[in-house]
Amino acid sequence: MKKVYVSAVLYVVVAILAACTALGVANPQTFNQKLAYAYGNVTAVRSIALSELQDGVITAKEAQNIQNGADDAKSALDTARLASSNGDLTTAEGKLKTAQTILTALQTFLNSRKGTQ
Repeated sequence: MKKVYVSAVLYVVVAILAACTALGVANPQTFNQKLAYAYGNVTAVRSIALSELQDGVITAKEAQNIQNGADDAKSALDTARLASSNGDLTTAEGKLKTAQTILTALQTFLNSRKGTQ
């Protein structure tokens, strides 16, 4: 029962973040805001994947693939942060976009598995 509760809470958090956008709450605008938001998404994806694995919604292999993707996204974000601090905004924006693309794919996969148990 606890596993179902944790999974439900994580989905509620993700839904609230999505609803904030739909309700007109300001999206991150600056590079640093976008970077922080993306780091938060890495954490959310990891947490949801663990919960879904524990609930039997995804397999261990799928969970590992998600964690690997989250590692890739975090690495891109770390590179973006470093590039930004060195004044290389082109690289910073490119790496941020790469991380956002990875995170969107991971979130899409997790959403597709919701309710397939």
